[in-house]
Amino acid sequence: MKALFSPQEVEQELAMLQRELSPTEARSALFNLVIVSRGELPNQSEEALAYLLGKRAARIIQIRNVRDSQSTMSVTARCFPDRQNRGVCFQEINIQNGLDRAGGAPGTWTPLLLRDIPVYFLWYDRLDENRSYIHLIRDQVDKFIVDSRWNEATGESPEEVCAVLAEELLAEGQLVSDLAWKRGRSLRRITAALFDETEATDNLYEISAVEIASECENEAHLYGLWLSSRLEWQWLGRKRTLPQSKTRSIWHAIDRSDRPVEIRFDRCEPNGEMDRSTSVRFLLHTGEPITVTGTPGGCADTVVPGRDGERHLFLSPRIGELLMDEVDNMRSDRLYIEALSQYARSHGKPDSIERGR
Repeated sequence: MKALFSPQEVEQELAMLQRELSPTEARSALFNLVIVSRGELPNQSEEALAYLLGKRAARIIQIRNVRDSQSTMSVTARCFPDRQNRGVCFQEINIQNGLDRAGGAPGTWTPLLLRDIPVYFLWYDRLDENRSYIHLIRDQVDKFIVDSRWNEATGESPEEVCAVLAEELLAEGQLVSDLAWKRGRSLRRITAALFDETEATDNLYEISAVEIASECENEAHLYGLWLSSRLEWQWLGRKRTLPQSKTRSIWHAIDRSDRPVEIRFDRCEPNGEMDRSTSVRFLLHTGEPITVTGTPGGCADTVVPGRDGERHLFLSPRIGELLMDEVDNMRSDRLYIEALSQYARSHGKPDSIERGR
């Protein structure tokens, strides 16, 4: 480690390291990736970078918030040859943002960004207590990426996550993605298939409750918001008068016929594979329930009354796959924005996300 130094020194050292590791021509960086994390809490950023190494060249700036008195900085590089024997390199700047907060100050790291290429932010810190910092840096960011599954592990609620994303970023036109939303893509696809036949369509308007069992409350919350947006429910959110616990949450909505709908979440014990511990049960005003049950081997069994049971692929994408999809696409998922709009409306801010579309 060395003390913070000038951008010119950083560029010189990175160029020297890259020449040593990639004697042949190196590919140009495609994007900047700034990763903000809490030094004392583990996250999946290194696993994601390991997946991207050799596939995408990038300038990586890691800002770790630590309890050291002073901020420090170091530089490294990693290269992997492509099929043309050209180096695909990470130019890495590692900042330990100490209690002086000099390392995380925008004036420290913004001069280290490569110009004329996108700037992605991967955020592994609490959101609500960092509102002022997010407000300060958002003009430097082309796309803000969170993983609300990680935020849940810090005790941050789904409502706190949605509030910051909607109010501080999306309302200002910022592109935002949540890796927890992307993990739910298979479940949303399977859910849509449950109701895609003509005789099953009527069931969409007879749902009285949705019971979700999974490891992650934030992912269940996003799933409920998605259902609410697609079925034109009025999302009411969590009823504060009901007793809540870490293993049970209940959210409320009103369907198109002004009937109440409950979205119930029960936490499963983690087992390392999301697909094996996720199930969804749709209770109907008429008829038997419709179910989705994750099974070993990356599949899910579905049961719809009056139809033969079916088995679907129920994939759990790796963190690196999720991140690569984000840095390859300069956009936000329209369905994700619509889901967050449900949250914004329920909190009296119907226009906050519309401005950011």
